Amino acid sequence: LEDEIRDRIQYLPDPVTHERVRSPEYLLTVEPAGDCDDMITLALAVSRLLGIPGKLLRLGAEPVVDPSDPFSHVVLLIPAHIAQTSSDLIIDPTVEPSSLPAVLDSLPIRAIDHGGP
Repeated sequence: LEDEIRDRIQYLPDPVTHERVRSPEYLLTVEPAGDCDDMITLALAVSRLLGIPGKLLRLGAEPVVDPSDPFSHVVLLIPAHIAQTSSDLIIDPTVEPSSLPAVLDSLPIRAIDHGGP
């Protein structure tokens, strides 16, 4: 899933002036480009279609630059008991898997969301 999204969706950061959230449908039918929240929303939608529940981990840089928006990154967590692995599975199509530990070490978890209904 992670590789498919990385291969098909181009990473495109939001403008500095505002946050843009693109729906999975938009990414697949209009413009295959988006940032981490767009790609993770797509990953969550696909995982749910496959019957795999996941959680969104919202991460934030230290120190918080903008208190009104303390989040700077989002990844998808598939619990270990669902992924049938010894530890939780973290999906982040915006980075290569070998870079993921450094990303997670540098950005503390600020919130865990179940990602809607």
